[in-house]
Amino acid sequence: GVARRSRTRLLQHPSPPARPLRPGPGATTRGAGGGLGRGATTGGVGGRFDDALIRWRVPRLLRPLAMTAGVGDAFREQIGSDLGLTILCPDDEAVGAFMPRFHNLTADEQVALLLYHGLTMAYSEELLSWVTRVHGEFSTLDGEDMLTIRHHRGRLMLSSWPPSSRNKTRITKTVVDDDHLAVYLIDAVLIPADPKRQRVVALIVIILVLVAGVLVALFLLFHALVYLGSLVCRLTRWCKDRAAAYASAARVTPHGQGQQEH
Repeated sequence: GVARRSRTRLLQHPSPPARPLRPGPGATTRGAGGGLGRGATTGGVGGRFDDALIRWRVPRLLRPLAMTAGVGDAFREQIGSDLGLTILCPDDEAVGAFMPRFHNLTADEQVALLLYHGLTMAYSEELLSWVTRVHGEFSTLDGEDMLTIRHHRGRLMLSSWPPSSRNKTRITKTVVDDDHLAVYLIDAVLIPADPKRQRVVALIVIILVLVAGVLVALFLLFHALVYLGSLVCRLTRWCKDRAAAYASAARVTPHGQGQQEH
């Protein structure tokens, strides 16, 4: 699918900067947010992305999408799929604060970061709210990392998976709500989990599980040995008692026979 091959394909096939496109016939706005109304039409599914990117003033994190190693092409391809695309777009303030860090990332890290803000399905407000009550983990276009979305005090909160208190944001506005494209404004940039950190955490978890397993095995072995020792003691005592009983019976029987002869 698009999600699993996006990063490799994008790094191998960079695309030129996107040209500004005019909205196709039938494009409509929805309120002050500038989003496309549900069911609105533009000049094709790719045009919907370009309309959101240019005409409807989606915040500027989307602007480098078409210029960063073909990430915009991956978004357009996902919009054209049967499932569509959801983009979680940080607002201008969040992007402005994050841009110095963004420019210091490698090309691979920039691609991963941008694709991490795309979900592999177009979730309307109603569908997103319902799905988060059933399960909270969502696949991203990065293809390697999951995103967690939860309800908290009437708001939808987002965080990386596994959850991190230092990487949380919330949905503040619906920008685009179309059949194949949904764009939501969030108040912080989402950062994929560090693969090295994930490997270290996984290694620590494996070690802890192994240690716990060894301790449980030793505990069970100790109790098995104690129980076995108890059985051996009982068997030894029973054998001694039986031997003493036989010896006593052997001494008593001849003495009784001698008395009967007299």
